[in-house]
Amino acid sequence: MIRGLFRSPVLLLLLTPVCAVSQQPARWLETSTEHVRIVYRADQQPVADELVSFAEEAYEEVTALFGTRPHRVDVVVYGATDLANGYYSPAPPQHIGLYPVHPSIQFLGARTDSWLRALFVHELTHFVQANYHRGFFWWFGSIFGRSLSGLSLGPVALWTVEGLAVNTETDLTTGGRGRDPYFESEYKAPAVEGNLFSLWQAGYDSHLAPSGRYYVAGYLIWEHLIREYGSDVVSDFIDRYSRFPFFGVWGPIRGATGVPVREIWARIEAELALRYAESIAGLAALPDDRISPAIRSDYYLPTATEAGLYLYRTRPDRLPAIVRLDPASGEETPLVEVRLTDHASWSATADGVVIAFATIDADLTHPDETMIRSRVYLHDTDDRTTRPVTVGGFHQPALSPDGAFLVAVERIGSYQRLVRVELRADETALRPLLELDRTTYATPEVSPDGRSVVVTANRSGTQVVLLVNADSGEFRTLPHPEGGIPYFPTFDGPAAVTYVSDRGGVLALYRHDLADNRIRELAVDPVGVHAGRRVGDSLVVSTYRSDGHSLRMLPAPDGSPTVGSRPGGPDAAALEPVPAVATELPPPGAQSEVAASRRYR
Repeated sequence: MIRGLFRSPVLLLLLTPVCAVSQQPARWLETSTEHVRIVYRADQQPVADELVSFAEEAYEEVTALFGTRPHRVDVVVYGATDLANGYYSPAPPQHIGLYPVHPSIQFLGARTDSWLRALFVHELTHFVQANYHRGFFWWFGSIFGRSLSGLSLGPVALWTVEGLAVNTETDLTTGGRGRDPYFESEYKAPAVEGNLFSLWQAGYDSHLAPSGRYYVAGYLIWEHLIREYGSDVVSDFIDRYSRFPFFGVWGPIRGATGVPVREIWARIEAELALRYAESIAGLAALPDDRISPAIRSDYYLPTATEAGLYLYRTRPDRLPAIVRLDPASGEETPLVEVRLTDHASWSATADGVVIAFATIDADLTHPDETMIRSRVYLHDTDDRTTRPVTVGGFHQPALSPDGAFLVAVERIGSYQRLVRVELRADETALRPLLELDRTTYATPEVSPDGRSVVVTANRSGTQVVLLVNADSGEFRTLPHPEGGIPYFPTFDGPAAVTYVSDRGGVLALYRHDLADNRIRELAVDPVGVHAGRRVGDSLVVSTYRSDGHSLRMLPAPDGSPTVGSRPGGPDAAALEPVPAVATELPPPGAQSEVAASRRYR
């Protein structure tokens, strides 16, 4: 998988089950381009058609980087899942697996105009790197089977493999993690705090933040190498490594660059310190306003209820749970111990009695593939009972304040729609609320009066905030700060919406007055505001630190939101209206107009 599955090719060779490529059940279909064979079910025909449209172009781009051309690439498209991901497996028959449903949380970035292309490019990078046409394992595989060439990746540090794939998903598509401000936080936070993980720590996975550090470190290293030495450094490295791969990557990288890897890493640390000098000063000036514990854990944006502050958190010493947090003492009370589909897949009623959440069910009895489904449940905190509300295919439930209904995101093929579910004691009734062609939705929220829903919609890399009538499904697109993309909208009363935007390249919190469309910046953070909302007379913002996702509480005198601390103190000018732009979703199938060259620094 992009996160976590591709760890040990040797282990995968022994444990990965053979997928249905060579022996296909009747319901599996096949189509091919010159170099790519695609196996899929009939209900995935649109996905197969899209893959065919760019498979050869992606093949040419990726193989040119490595200077090697595998004769054939087998791809299996899986449709029975609500989780977006992919993997490369060297196990016979060697293949790429794709789960083409769009992700509920955009970990490849909102600017990605084709999730499928970015996913394919990432996994194709693994495939081509593992099938370099010279060296020991290529010779070994030519005798005993080409899948054995994947063993060449066994002795390498994980950042070597995943870093290249993160770079290709960024350089060869309009999206990728290299353009995502949330991904940037995973290396910006430790750099700003002066405790970037070591090169040795970057070589293996960890359950502690940042959990995907080999993606982060690999991206930084390969971005630096390609920028400083040109793209030929990739083929030069892989050629040197493949001749005798048993001593790792240190010698081949030094041979390709003339510089030891530890010196390259030191240069990267110095570059980050220079790039984030202003943020380093800003962090030093911050007051002690953190309300989540200063331990390696993830505490996500809370919601205020009459029963207290509810939030979802994960930490290594306890089960993941939705908890009640006392911001004054830091004490927490578990309400529902569950791992959510994603950190935004829950909500609560205004009184805090009912919690809706979505989690994953896996059906292992399917003959061809594991059926992975995301279902919505209701939990009553008074009697501690839990009941299912939906079958599979739903995530990010948003309850109305009175608990009469919820809205949720439902998977429809590879895309999504917004649905409304009426909640009764003995049954539920579901109806579509909003479905736009080839569009994905994220993080819906119901207004305090229950009349409106705010949600982000993304089509072909263009993302907007929609204000939706909770009854009729009629909607309007809200303008957002010019030069940025809006994320995680929440209501600030019935007449205003807050959301974060990367206007200027740094995530900040904004308030949008619905009546006059005025937009003001509310809060900033040295690393970036990931999400935020008003809680009483304060603002709670979610940000990132080197120990994980954390929460800050900013005072708001006189009931008015205040701006967060900047280097040198509060900036009153930030409360002035900011330039806004009205953005509409592009026609279905149109390519995003976002410049492919934009990167965060």
